This record gives sequence, C-alpha cells and structure tokens, in this order.
Amino acid sequence: MLRLGTMRLNSAAPFFVASDKGFFEDEGLKVQIEYFDAAAQLPVAAVANSIDVGMTAFTAAYFNLAAKGKANANHERHRTGGSAKRAEEPAT
Repeated sequence: MLRLGTMRLNSAAPFFVASDKGFFEDEGLKVQIEYFDAAAQLPVAAVANSIDVGMTAFTAAYFNLAAKGKANANHERHRTGGSAKRAEEPAT
C-alpha cells in the first residue's frame, strides 16, 4: 500500500483522476490518498512515516526540517534515463 499525501487542490488532479479511473490498479499499485488541510503538514507527515510520498509546493516547514537534518535536498531522488539517482550525481 502506497500512502500518498496531498491537498484537495487542482494541482493534485492527476492523482484524483488516476484513482477514479483505476490507473493505479491497472499498474498493480494499491494507493491510499490521504488529504491534508495545509501544505506544511505534508513534509512533517513524510518525516514521521505517516505517508510514503507527498505532493505539494516547498514550504517553510520543509526548509525547517531540512535545517534540522530531517529532510536533505541533496538526497532527493529524480528520474534520469530510467533510473533513480541522487541529485548530486551527474546524469548519464
């Protein structure tokens, strides 16, 4: 079960559509969408392992967690050439 945290905003529409249309299930994913009232709650929930992934804009709460060593922008993953790499690694 993948726990996805988001807010009820238009920017999260792809998740709502994927859930409603069964796209997650078509790919073999069980996704539970958890709704939050404020963007600042998502990074806190991610650090506490209450959600597996969250979708929101960067907020002061994210930067405060980063300053405390709880979230490290250098270790965020991104997709490059079909494989996950650390942000500091050069793309190949």
